[in-house]
This record gives sequence, structure tokens and C-alpha cells, in this order.
Amino acid sequence: MAEAPPSDIHDFSGYTLRYGHEKGQFRVFVLSVIGIAFSVAAFYMGSEILLALGIAALGTAYYFFPLIESERPRLGANQYGVFVEGLGLIGWRSIEKIDTVHIAVRTMMTHELQIKLTLPLAEALLAD
Repeated sequence: MAEAPPSDIHDFSGYTLRYGHEKGQFRVFVLSVIGIAFSVAAFYMGSEILLALGIAALGTAYYFFPLIESERPRLGANQYGVFVEGLGLIGWRSIEKIDTVHIAVRTMMTHELQIKLTLPLAEALLAD
């Protein structure tokens, strides 16, 4: 009989992939400083355009904030299946194949991991 999946997915053992701090620190901190500077300037000058730019910069910094959090795994695999942040744990029995796809976009090369399931995603998840 197979073991039950772990109750706490964040204690995930096996292969895990995390973001490094260097991936997002520059974006988050520079955009935060720019957003705060624009917001303070908008307050003193009474400019709605500067306020909009400040809010946009702070919103973008908030969007990239998860990139500087490196404690939790983003992608992982162990004896129970594949963990994908935002989805949960997908059991090995539900996975038909896993491919890596290389895509060239102008001068950049991106790499995608494509997972083909045998069941609908809602049924393939062992834990959210």
C-alpha cells in the first residue's frame, strides 16, 4: 500500500526548484524606490500623472515580490508526484509524459516544462 501524501506540502522533500534572490531583488527594490519617489513628488507637486506613475511602479514591484522569496519551493518532485506552486501536488499516476521545450524568442532562449496529464487537473491533484 502506498504512503499518503504529506499533509504539509511546504515540507516537500526530493527535488525542488526555488527562485534565487538575484532573480528579483533588483526589480523589486528599484521599482519600490521609484514608486515611492514618484508618490512623494506627486504629493508635494500635486501632480496626478506622477501619482499614477508611482502607483504603477509600486504595483509592478508588488507583482515581482514573490521572486525574492526563496524559502518555498516553486516546483518539486518526490515519490508522491510533482509539486507545482499555485496548483498543488500532481500524482505520478496522473502524468502521461513530461517534456522540456526550448523556445527561441528573438535573441532569448526560454525553456518550458510541459506536463501532459491522463486525467483532468482537478482529479489529478492529490493535494492543493
